[in-house]
Amino acid sequence: MSAQSPIIIGEGRLLIDRADQITTKKMRWLWPKRIPLGTITTFAGIPGEGKSLVVADIISRVTRQHRFPDAENPLDGPAEVLIISGEDDAETALVPRLEAAGADLSRIHVVRAVVLNEKSSVPIEREVRLDSDVKKITDTLRDNPAIAFVVIDPVTDSLGAVSMYKEQEIRALLRPLRSKGIAVLLVAHLNKKEGLAAIHRVGGAAAFIGLARASWLFATNQETKQRQMIPLKNNYASRSTPGVVFELEEVPVRIEDKDELVPRVKWLGESDVDANDILDAAILRADAKAVAMEFLKQMLADGPKEATTVEEAAKQQGISKRTLRRAKAELRVESSKPFGPKWMWSLP
Repeated sequence: MSAQSPIIIGEGRLLIDRADQITTKKMRWLWPKRIPLGTITTFAGIPGEGKSLVVADIISRVTRQHRFPDAENPLDGPAEVLIISGEDDAETALVPRLEAAGADLSRIHVVRAVVLNEKSSVPIEREVRLDSDVKKITDTLRDNPAIAFVVIDPVTDSLGAVSMYKEQEIRALLRPLRSKGIAVLLVAHLNKKEGLAAIHRVGGAAAFIGLARASWLFATNQETKQRQMIPLKNNYASRSTPGVVFELEEVPVRIEDKDELVPRVKWLGESDVDANDILDAAILRADAKAVAMEFLKQMLADGPKEATTVEEAAKQQGISKRTLRRAKAELRVESSKPFGPKWMWSLP
């Protein structure tokens, strides 16, 4: 290819730029070093680890242009947000959480449905499906330039007929969502394949991680009992970008003329915990429970035993009281006092 013709343009032909003629630009961020603009970010974790509440907190900072817990807000001003939520009801869950987080609700747009026959007196509505509606989404973003943040929570509920395990089909669905100046956040769950590296624990196709430029794991540190947002992947920031520790607190929100307590995020600081270590600890915890369950089955196989006797025998086996209680609950071991003041344990 000659130096005189660095660009080839033509219908059905390649468009090629010579590298020395490409103007380099700095990466732009929604949340510095954590959520980049112009591409996709993935949040992953088991249910109940605080993903959606962290999302509400981020939305609050975007719509108010408040600073992030570890950095100034780099946006030029308050921005708008588009939410596609397949799990949480807007009236009873989504909006109360946003209010608890202090978000500007006037800058938040919640996609309720797709209208199929808008001109009819009885419109037909259905849920959003990326396999058929991605152009509707991109057209909405084009026509509403104030939107800087798009949230799809969870992404697997909005795929339509495409299987969450179809790698190339998932990539084809997600690529059009990438847009200059907009951060797209996909919220995903973990799979049950214990023993894999943390980055391979995100449910569904590898594209949910592979196509994302930043990915974060949400899990509880079993040693400190603190919730953590831990880096899985970060293409545009240093590998040393730390995780973040947070807890949940409740604040009153006015719902139907009555104050109701609704949870929100309280940020506590940075964390240097590794995602693999967190998940390995969870696996060890699960393994410990399995050992304790087998111990209880054998200990109680020939009939009821005094609780103190069982607990002392478990201690001799290196089984903690917490793990023993978890195993007892899992096996539905019965506690009773049939012969006086002493508690007896027996298999159901």
